[in-house]
Amino acid sequence: MGRRGCRRRDGIRADAGGDDRQIAVGRPDWRPGPQEVPPTGTFKSDPHGFGVNTPTFTTALILVWGLLHLATAYFGYEGMETLSFVAVPILVAVGLLSIFIALGDAGGVSGLFAGTGTGEMGFAAAVTIVVGTFISGGTQAPNWARFAASTRVGFWAGLIAFLVGNGFLFLSGAVGGAVYDVTPAGDLYEVLAAQGLAAIGLIALILNIWTTNDNAAYAFGVAGSEAFTFDRKRPFILAGGGIGIVLALVGADSLLIPWLSTLGQYIPPLGGVIIADFLLCWRMDVPRMEDVEFTGVRWIAILAYVVGAIVAILTAGQFIPGVAAPQVVPGPAGASLNGLTAAFVVHTVAYYGLEERGLLPGHDVETGAERL
Repeated sequence: MGRRGCRRRDGIRADAGGDDRQIAVGRPDWRPGPQEVPPTGTFKSDPHGFGVNTPTFTTALILVWGLLHLATAYFGYEGMETLSFVAVPILVAVGLLSIFIALGDAGGVSGLFAGTGTGEMGFAAAVTIVVGTFISGGTQAPNWARFAASTRVGFWAGLIAFLVGNGFLFLSGAVGGAVYDVTPAGDLYEVLAAQGLAAIGLIALILNIWTTNDNAAYAFGVAGSEAFTFDRKRPFILAGGGIGIVLALVGADSLLIPWLSTLGQYIPPLGGVIIADFLLCWRMDVPRMEDVEFTGVRWIAILAYVVGAIVAILTAGQFIPGVAAPQVVPGPAGASLNGLTAAFVVHTVAYYGLEERGLLPGHDVETGAERL
């Protein structure tokens, strides 16, 4: 499949023949050729090119794919593992190829960094949104780690998957988004189509969303069964998947960026509590659950989370996107890091200052309890 003509963000056209030349804006005699783009340099796709861009067809796609995603989660860990064996190699191959093509069109790494953006989003807001894309999954990591053959396997698998795997996918999307000026702006499929990777790119994106959604539905099932002390996850998996399908049908995708910003603001403080509790309170010497008498409410954790969330709000200058708050806490790295750090510090101080001294209730561990 040939590569679509598109304009790089530096104003230079990149087409299938590799002939980079400045677009002549304002030429009255200009007519688009088979690989040309309008003088504005904005890539335009025909939304009705396949005759399927209708509400009925969109609804059918949402229902069919939603049920397929849900089915994988319904069959549990083995279903998700099988899908991942297929999806991950394709995602890696497409990501590497996309980066290679984009760097070639940009004129190398130096050309990539020489480009200028056209958006208004600052660095801190961008960090918060990127964190929002994976932070909820990060707090669910123990649900996956429990399937590991050993604690060592669980730790290194999680570290590599989040740091290397997730980072690579972000990198491949960011490079393409920075090089190609497509419409809708930053649309990854349009970037891949401009690179001549439309077919394999569509397959990769379907698998990418599939592996994300089935994990989300499964996590919803695990959280629901734990919260309601129910011995089966599947009813909650079905409920979570159903909610997701309904949200897709009503067009919740238009709220994706505000939603990611909200997640990136409010979930990192929870991570700060978990990290502090493991590293500095339990000192990485966690007892088996059977040997712990859990307190009903662990107030230091709630206090730490609330403080972390407030710090994140005052860093971002918003309660939620569109609802402003005073922006009084400096945060060049964004609300996510500030909120996580604040929760980490408060939880640690409250543990040794209040819980250890018996001023607030905590968990009781049996003497001689086996440690993990």
